[in-house]
Amino acid sequence: MKIKVILLILNTIIYFFSIALGIIITTMLIITYILNRYYSNVISNQSFNFATDNRRNFTHLIIGNKDTSQQYNNSLKFIAPQRSLYASYIIIQTYYSLLQEDGISTIHITYSNKYISNLSLLDFRLMHPITKAQLGYISKSHISDRFPFLHVLHSICNYRLRSKSSEQYKITSLKNEIIQFCSIRNISIKFYDTAQL
Repeated sequence: MKIKVILLILNTIIYFFSIALGIIITTMLIITYILNRYYSNVISNQSFNFATDNRRNFTHLIIGNKDTSQQYNNSLKFIAPQRSLYASYIIIQTYYSLLQEDGISTIHITYSNKYISNLSLLDFRLMHPITKAQLGYISKSHISDRFPFLHVLHSICNYRLRSKSSEQYKITSLKNEIIQFCSIRNISIKFYDTAQL
């Protein structure tokens, strides 16, 4: 009799545990699906395909962690939350050739003192493959394309930069490096501290 009661209690516990586990798994799958769709949309809006996109000769490149309060015609934007100044610099090196020449183009960089040298998946999706390789970043395209949210989690848990980007840049020295890069190419540069926007 006691054995039957114990077995009944165990079966009841297992039954409710299975239901609870099923609810938890279903909820996690739904949340993962929603976040995956969100990151897919964000990534698609934060990309430029040189092969299929014929737009060129922009007069303004707006890049950083926040959009500027001003509106510019003929502009290209790469804005992502918490984008670091170092990430903006690397992306500039990839996309400055899309700007008009003859000194009429301007790059607008928004930045925060909180984010100086960190890099995110959105940053890497904008980088040239050679640049990513130099940074020690290895991406399995089928994972990042189909499951960007899971790829973000993987990057957070396992990714470690093996380059100078891991160093804590001083804002001033990094700004000077960007200014020099743009000056050589006859491009105007403006910085915006998001704390003051």
